[in-house]
Amino acid sequence: MVTDAKFRGQVKLYQVERIKGGAASATVNREVGSLKQVLTEASDCFPGFVNPLLGLKQLKLPRGGRRALTTAEVRKVMAVLRTPEERLRFGLYVLTGMRRGEGTHLRWISVDLENAVIKIEPYDDWQPKNGDARVIPICPELAQILMAAPKRGPNVLVTRKGNPFHSDNGNSLMRWMRRVYRRAGLADWEDLGVHTLRHTYCSRLAQMGIRAELRAEIVGHRTLAMQDRYTHTEIDDALQAGKQVSYA
Repeated sequence: MVTDAKFRGQVKLYQVERIKGGAASATVNREVGSLKQVLTEASDCFPGFVNPLLGLKQLKLPRGGRRALTTAEVRKVMAVLRTPEERLRFGLYVLTGMRRGEGTHLRWISVDLENAVIKIEPYDDWQPKNGDARVIPICPELAQILMAAPKRGPNVLVTRKGNPFHSDNGNSLMRWMRRVYRRAGLADWEDLGVHTLRHTYCSRLAQMGIRAELRAEIVGHRTLAMQDRYTHTEIDDALQAGKQVSYA
């Protein structure tokens, strides 16, 4: 029974057995993610019911299996996006390289179009990874996407029902993203996700000649040893370069 106290443990055991049986971690994550989404919807319909899988972590994916999209693939995906909201969901990640949670928690008050930056900063119910706040440059293409996007509440990314995507840990966003990859005809669409776009953005910055250390500053990979290494001028130069990102 779903309401049984042992249910969560049974799902964890299922994950283990599926991996032993040869299933890929990404496949198991999708299967359990679908179950979690059903239970989340059930909790909305039945007062008092609590999703027993809330907070259950996904299996780690092998790093060797992650890749970046080519410029041609990015344009193929952009060509199949049908609405301003779809363009926002994809563009926000591929044109900033932000983490999934940074995007699903992002609020409009942190989007500064006048200065062309997005502020990754803590909110009352969420903290960025490692607690570090930073700014991400907004390129002209992303600025157009943001200006055209409907604003349906404080959060930038919301579902068709208007709920923030972080309400289900971004699982519905991942499912949508894979449908888009499949729609665009990418052969390995099942293995791609939001983090693919973070790799894609980092690769684009590298192609533009931005040094690895300053790329890390933009995307939030910096270590404590890096924090005092660069002058404000160097960081500003990196941000200005980031404002020129394009996949044209």
